[in-house]
Amino acid sequence: MKELIVLSWKSMAYFRICCLGLLELPTLGENAFCFELPRLFQRDRFSWMRDEEFSRETLAGMNPFSIKCLTALKEKRLFLIDYYDVFMLYVKKVREIKGTTLYASRTLFILDDDQSLRPMAIELTRPPMDGKPQWKQVYTPETSATRYWVWMLARLMHLPMTLATTNLSVTALLTCNHQVLPLIMLRTHCCTEPYIIATHRQLSSMHPIYRLLHPYFRYTIEINAHARQNLINAGGIIERTFSPQKYSMEMSSVIYGLSGDLIIKMII
Repeated sequence: MKELIVLSWKSMAYFRICCLGLLELPTLGENAFCFELPRLFQRDRFSWMRDEEFSRETLAGMNPFSIKCLTALKEKRLFLIDYYDVFMLYVKKVREIKGTTLYASRTLFILDDDQSLRPMAIELTRPPMDGKPQWKQVYTPETSATRYWVWMLARLMHLPMTLATTNLSVTALLTCNHQVLPLIMLRTHCCTEPYIIATHRQLSSMHPIYRLLHPYFRYTIEINAHARQNLINAGGIIERTFSPQKYSMEMSSVIYGLSGDLIIKMII
């Protein structure tokens, strides 16, 4: 519990650093936070605090394929999101950066009789460092006011580790590096570029396939160019605002490599 209390203070300090950093970005200016509130939040401003919404965001998030069914169990009602192995490699490095933190995490969900997903437990681990032994703790949903906020902090480490997270609910801080960059940038934007180039080189602008794909390909290469210059570059927006900071892109590269996609693509 002491670890999480310290984390809460670090998170507030980090949030302040992120806000200042974003407001200094010339491309965003004073419109940086002019976004409409999610409809769910408009109806119920405390919806993000509930476990049901936490589970919904897990499935409706950037990469629902991170969750795996524990098939060894006959009923197949238990599901796991496992960030332990890859994040354990960076916990010590990230914790050396002032104002941020990181844990290796596993989150267990159960499928209820009404077919809704519910979090059962969150395991957080810190390896031995600074003369301290390994720290590991499993957190479960709580009903008492004090313990409930400890559970909320544990949830915070699971969802996106970015200023853009709306669910300040500790499992929240891990998902962004595991999902956003490998999935959205590498597996979507970057993978699309060769097809865009080939389409423009090989097909007439009157070709039906060209006409079909053009609305989806439009602006993609321009967006990617801006991303390389400002978003995913060293010292760019991601490394300034994601809590692993200078390790953000390195972690995403490791995750993408460990996924086996590169090996599969080389074989194909």
